[in-house]
Amino acid sequence: MVPLVVLLVLLLASSLVSRRLVNGPVTPPAIVTVAGLALVVVAGQELSLDTAGLRLATEVTLSLVLFVDASRVPLRSLEQRAALPGRLLGIGLPLSISTLTGLAMLVLDLPLGPALLVGAALSATDAALARVIVESEDLPTLVRQAVNVESGLNDGLATPVVTIAIALAAGTMQGTQDVVNEFVAPVGGAIVLGIAIGAAAGVAVRAARRRDLVDEVFAQLAIVAVVGLVVAAAIATGAITFVAAFLAGSAFRQVCGPTADEVTAYTEDSARLLTIAAFFAFGMTLLPDGLAVLTARDWVVVVAALTVGRMVPVMIALVGTGLRWPTTAFIGWFGPRGLATVLFTLLAVEEAEAGLPDRALAVLATTVLASLVLHGATAGWLTGRYVAWLDARRAESDHGASMPEVAMADDDGHQVEVTRTRS
Repeated sequence: MVPLVVLLVLLLASSLVSRRLVNGPVTPPAIVTVAGLALVVVAGQELSLDTAGLRLATEVTLSLVLFVDASRVPLRSLEQRAALPGRLLGIGLPLSISTLTGLAMLVLDLPLGPALLVGAALSATDAALARVIVESEDLPTLVRQAVNVESGLNDGLATPVVTIAIALAAGTMQGTQDVVNEFVAPVGGAIVLGIAIGAAAGVAVRAARRRDLVDEVFAQLAIVAVVGLVVAAAIATGAITFVAAFLAGSAFRQVCGPTADEVTAYTEDSARLLTIAAFFAFGMTLLPDGLAVLTARDWVVVVAALTVGRMVPVMIALVGTGLRWPTTAFIGWFGPRGLATVLFTLLAVEEAEAGLPDRALAVLATTVLASLVLHGATAGWLTGRYVAWLDARRAESDHGASMPEVAMADDDGHQVEVTRTRS
């Protein structure tokens, strides 16, 4: 009862100062995570770790977040700026997984399975924690959409790698056919399910609204049901839930049109509420055990995961795009670790507990905590600095003339990232 009361009090208090918290250095997820940890360490409160239940709740929460984020991006706009997220996912993600896996093996002396789990779980970024970046109108569209699409899909693409890593750690991997099965079928199934359910829901909602059959409150509840159907279908068929949810949100937006923004408001609010609850549970369950066995060598991997293990692969992936180093550094830094990493950790604890070293759990849990604190503390400040740099670049290029929101070439043939139109 005490943990529930504490969570409710925190929710009430956070809502009363939410305007300050949204753009401030201390975010609600960080607050409730530390509060959950404090309840265990200081107050001696304990929350039993029901990995199956917590895993499902986290999976549903992340699916809601991904569906809403995808529904905010028009397909035509995404097609025009697909190169950046494509490079981040196709080049940056594999490089990040490889780098962090190698570091885990070298620094922590982990076997391949647990090391690969650390590398894959820490390469998945969190759309929920990147919301400040995704929603900032001061940032260029290409930067916001790159971060949004990358965080929406990289956890889904990392899922098969995590599954293989868990199988290796548990000693259940039988051969190359298992590897193929973990990649091809889950990804293909997610693509089919996500697009089919999202498009069908979009057709239904659009037709019902045209005939004036829909009460707006129930229309928003319908979207929650759609995400639930996506999750249920993905679990039943073995498809990757995150990929299916993101593609369902995208398909829903393309069919339903701009009205998708109106009917997903409640889903977005629900996702935020569940996100707070998920991080509170994380602070009371996984985090205390992880911090209890943390060593100095573990911190090396934690720091590397948030810096070189993420930023260097991103910079390599964006070579040749013409983007200047502040932009690549900005995108590279804002790869927060959150719900996806927590979910992968729960999955590993549930399915490969005997083969999961305490050191791997410590690194995963601590990286999420460090990310909550550091990315939350730097989001507003670095965004302001980056926007100021963009304005200065624009002033140098056109001396205050009106310029489009997308990137354009300057006299040297480089791209100038532009924030917004200004005459």
